[in-house]
Amino acid sequence: MKKIFITLLMAVMVLPTMVSAQEATYYTNANGVTLTEEQYNYLTGYFSENTLYSMTEEQLNLIKDDRNLTLTTETKYIRTDEVYDNMGNLLESVETEVSEEDALNYDEQEQITPYAWNVTYQTTMKRLYMQVVSGSASTKIVTITNTWLSLPKVRSFDVIALRPEANSMTINVNSNTISGYQNWDGNVINYNGISSNTKKSSSFTGNGGIGISMNIVDNVSSSLETSMTVYFLCGNSTFSIAGTYQHATSDVTLAQSQNYSFSSSGYGNVLSFASSVASKYDDMQGVNLTYNYADELYG
Repeated sequence: MKKIFITLLMAVMVLPTMVSAQEATYYTNANGVTLTEEQYNYLTGYFSENTLYSMTEEQLNLIKDDRNLTLTTETKYIRTDEVYDNMGNLLESVETEVSEEDALNYDEQEQITPYAWNVTYQTTMKRLYMQVVSGSASTKIVTITNTWLSLPKVRSFDVIALRPEANSMTINVNSNTISGYQNWDGNVINYNGISSNTKKSSSFTGNGGIGISMNIVDNVSSSLETSMTVYFLCGNSTFSIAGTYQHATSDVTLAQSQNYSFSSSGYGNVLSFASSVASKYDDMQGVNLTYNYADELYG
């Protein structure tokens, strides 16, 4: 009698863990926050690469999956003509708002020219930009950015700041939802809401705001941009905010740069510097923006 041996082969299937392109990490910012390709592509429609790179985990977690974002913006181009004595002291400063064409066509090679035997004349161009991004009537993510189109002569603690028009509204800002950066020659210095460079009001009733003092890098040679992003919680769908960038025209310390209060009558309708400090800043005009979520959502 023949014995028939039947060998049963057990096939073991190992199913790989499938990670879709939408779930895989595509981008990681300076704070270690990761985004998928879909999230990154969506958010870059509302925020610059530099802003995304500096944003905190709390900021990005609040918006990275929101597909109802709306955007409104305001931009100014500012020409500043300054006269310095041979000791580097500012004698006169004249500011003019110019067109984008005039600002972008400015020849930086002419920015410093002899004015008199012991005086120097300098012209600088700046682009001041503010935007509000919102995913609901109660949330506003505000970014203010100053781009130097020609580099400044004095490099000390400049201040970038925002002041919401609170009126009767309740406005709250968590320190973990404040970020900022200084991008110089492609290098980046990041700031956050708990940095000693940041000043935040304890209350936004009346005149409250947020400012970051940034020590401009001495050896910047080709490009300079500073920016701040703040996530505001505000119950009103209509939201007005003022933003400013104040350039130090002489050397100041961090403490001096933070010797201000927030006021609608201050520099750029935002910063009211102490009398001992005010003359050290250029008093550049600010930018104002009123945003209504319903208008932006429904046109």
